[in-house]
Amino acid sequence: MAPLKIGEILISEGHLTQEGLEEAIDWQVLYGGRLGTNLLELRLVEEEALAHALGRQLGAEVTWGEIAVDPALISAIPKHIADRQEIVPWKLEKRRLKVLCCQIDVEQFDQLSSRIGRPCVPVVAPEYRIFQLLRAHFQATRQMRALDFGVVPEEGREQRRKKKEKDKGHVVEEAPELIDESAFNDIYAQVVAGRSAAPAPPPAQPQWSPGAGTWPGGSLPQLNSAAPPGYPPPPGYPHAPVPQQQLPPQAPQQQAPPQAPQHRAAQPAPAWQPQPARPPSPPMLAPQRPPAAPPQRPPAAPPSKAPPAPAKPQQAYSRTAVRVTQMPTPRAEPEPLETLPDDAILEELPDDAILEVAAAASLEAESAEAEAVIEAEPPLEPVAWDDVPPPPARPARDETPLEFKAALKALEGVTDRDSIAHIVLRASRNKAARALLLQVQGGVAIGWDGLGEGLENARTVAIPLSADSAFSLVVKTRSHYLGPLQKTPLNIRFLATLGKKVPLSSLLFPILHKGRVSHMLYLDNGHKQLAPTDVGEMLILSQRISQTVEALVERKRKAARG
Repeated sequence: MAPLKIGEILISEGHLTQEGLEEAIDWQVLYGGRLGTNLLELRLVEEEALAHALGRQLGAEVTWGEIAVDPALISAIPKHIADRQEIVPWKLEKRRLKVLCCQIDVEQFDQLSSRIGRPCVPVVAPEYRIFQLLRAHFQATRQMRALDFGVVPEEGREQRRKKKEKDKGHVVEEAPELIDESAFNDIYAQVVAGRSAAPAPPPAQPQWSPGAGTWPGGSLPQLNSAAPPGYPPPPGYPHAPVPQQQLPPQAPQQQAPPQAPQHRAAQPAPAWQPQPARPPSPPMLAPQRPPAAPPQRPPAAPPSKAPPAPAKPQQAYSRTAVRVTQMPTPRAEPEPLETLPDDAILEELPDDAILEVAAAASLEAESAEAEAVIEAEPPLEPVAWDDVPPPPARPARDETPLEFKAALKALEGVTDRDSIAHIVLRASRNKAARALLLQVQGGVAIGWDGLGEGLENARTVAIPLSADSAFSLVVKTRSHYLGPLQKTPLNIRFLATLGKKVPLSSLLFPILHKGRVSHMLYLDNGHKQLAPTDVGEMLILSQRISQTVEALVERKRKAARG
């Protein structure tokens, strides 16, 4: 039986709809990452619900939210192993090392346990939380997302707003606020350092506690007042206000149940006494006394049957037709304890019984001592990784320029988004010395991949689209831009990230998806050089990229439905 998919689990638990799942799949094709990351980015699922679904899917412990890692454990796993396997040592608990991960590889965890000398327990966390920790503690490079900047993408929100208006009647959803350049720079520094810039969730609404004695706003309300909005009423209080004139003149107050007088509990139980006759039951015809007869006459016939009497109290009828209530059996008085004779001597406990008690006490003390040792959690001993070879170097990518016709043919058989990016970059190198692909989501242009000198750190590029720049102009107009980049703090940081190469002019192309700019292609010829001016083939290529992405999205949708 195939394991359940994360989308199926969330739908079955009521945290996600089929329309939301399809929207997240489209987002995943465009921007990559795990499905859970895209669900969180589009605000379709809460992080806690996603974490619990991951735990159900993988059968492991989960965590979510801001995760504090013990700094003393970072050295337990080398940087290249943590980066390659995407694992982060979290904390020691009961002599076990808990390791954060996105997925569970049993063989790798067995090797890790053997190397460290302690059992390593996997704890699953959302992907973007793992990426934050890898950036912060292992200086790993991971793709930035709008989720890291705490920005809600506008894409798809308009369709959801229209659907809500249609279903619930003109429910307008507020548009996300754009981040100004200064605030974005602060958030960018936090993301690079590995800290989360996502806004904290709203505080949970306090609930009334019977033991607290007060409501969140002050003292307890009066009897005729209702609970504040959003708070359940305490026991004994109405759900809605009751007008004073509708109350009875003297409403009985709630009192404790009456207690029996104390003198009754002190007196001994009284002996049985005859009870007074109860009111007669429904009238019944008593049998008539037979007439007098000589002694030789046979006994009289039995009386006629009367209707059955109630079960309680039990009744009996005498020959004289006088009803007599059956008396209950008196309760037997407890017999007094006999006094022990003078020669009675209590036997002493055997010696082995005393030993058993002492052994039990000793065992309890040893158990408490063992628990104290476990709670103390001795520090992890230094782990030697000298004999573990570093990972082999990645194979060099083919960065040779690709002709225009060859690029169009290569795009026909593409099966994943990374292949699309590589083909586009190679085709761009046929026109310019440097090429950079950026993905546009949530009001932020984030570096995806690049080819050329100084583009090794392409994934650390992040540009806010709220500020006026050539990038925001391309997104607004959905047309290409050719010209110099103005000397602004935003452009200065952008060019510094690209190796401090300042071109005389640059060329920007939009890549559309469903009528909006989903990606941008940046081209230049290097330091103090002019950008290419032949844009005809690149415009055709950008349109072909859009068609390829649409086909890839449709293929992914069919695979998810089937």
